[in-house]
Amino acid sequence: LFALRCRDLTQVKEVYLHHLLTVGLPAAGIRSSILFASTCRGCHLLSLLLEELGLPAVALHSGLSQRQRLASLARFKSEAVPLLLAT
Repeated sequence: LFALRCRDLTQVKEVYLHHLLTVGLPAAGIRSSILFASTCRGCHLLSLLLEELGLPAVALHSGLSQRQRLASLARFKSEAVPLLLAT
């Protein structure tokens, strides 16, 4: 029962995140956002989730090479991608 509740809580958080990113932020006139994760793995999993939801995002964490980090930052700064995931 506890595992079921934890899974349900995770699904609620995912639905809330999707609503916030697709409805809440655009309604407030926010065009770009930075989302922070507590770990590199969490950042990677969040990027996979957002990809599944059709929301473009780039990751910025220590698991990437310096070239990859600079490329992610450049894409975010140029507004090519509206979401930056960071640790």
